[in-house]
Amino acid sequence: MAASAAMREYLDELVAAKRAAPGEDIFSAILAPGEGADQLSSAEATSMASLLLMAGHETTANLISNGVLALLRDPHQLARLRANPALLPGAVEEFLRLESPVSMAPRGSPPSR
Repeated sequence: MAASAAMREYLDELVAAKRAAPGEDIFSAILAPGEGADQLSSAEATSMASLLLMAGHETTANLISNGVLALLRDPHQLARLRANPALLPGAVEEFLRLESPVSMAPRGSPPSR
């Protein structure tokens, strides 16, 4: 509970700081008012910040763990990667292709017939 409250406080402060001094980052762009002067409320902005943080963390952590598991299951590929670190960008692409860090995507309504 304390960690959750501390995170909310941090994100509230981040929202206030980005509104006071926007930068060239995606979160500043999200917080900027739209053409019709629509703007996320503070609660909405904090929720959006939390969602972005968690989504980025989860996918990164899952990609790394899936990649490590794949390499541990295939010692030959692990040895190739250790011998030639330049192969890493291609390996990451293969990890993404073979074991997506997001295996459960929401589905829309089925098409009407």
